[in-house]
Amino acid sequence: MPIVTCQNPICREFFNADACKLNIGQDKYCSRRCYNIVRWGSAEQRFWQCLIRCEHEQWCLYCCWLWIGTKNKKGYGILSVDGTPCLAHRYAWKLLHGYSIPDTLAGAHYCHTPACCNAAHIHPATTQENNAESYNAGRYVSGERNGSSKLTEHDITEILALRKQGLSQREIAEKYSVHQTTIHYLLRGRNWGHVLQQSLTS
Repeated sequence: MPIVTCQNPICREFFNADACKLNIGQDKYCSRRCYNIVRWGSAEQRFWQCLIRCEHEQWCLYCCWLWIGTKNKKGYGILSVDGTPCLAHRYAWKLLHGYSIPDTLAGAHYCHTPACCNAAHIHPATTQENNAESYNAGRYVSGERNGSSKLTEHDITEILALRKQGLSQREIAEKYSVHQTTIHYLLRGRNWGHVLQQSLTS
């Protein structure tokens, strides 16, 4: 196999190419990643192209920078990074700080705007902290105000007490006629975060 140079100007690595593909103008890149960078641009280039930015300083403290690219059902921007889908606001944080938000933490918004990718508006937070911030900002209807909820705030207080007494999630779920996953998410702070926050501070 002939040894050729990758046509990605950022890479320029040598690799073994397929002679037949070279004859028909293919096999110019050492990897799919290099091909995508040349054809579509780097992740950082595509990130900046999908933002509506203000004309203030590089990382403005005041203005939201709205994502106009692909979004998920919750309104958060989606960006492909090395072939893997990534939340655009988490990528913005990495660009500003030089490192990623840990997978165990959420990329919470001070501005409570899912489409915002201004890293100055984003901070790492636990699930409980993020839920509490969203609840305080009135971003979603939760708890007893949600008409589909089978539990009440009084139930949640009782469930926390039962868990401390040693009852399993399955036993608690059967007692309140809900799925065990509901209890699991509740105890992890994914549901009823405002009640959990109150229990921690009271």
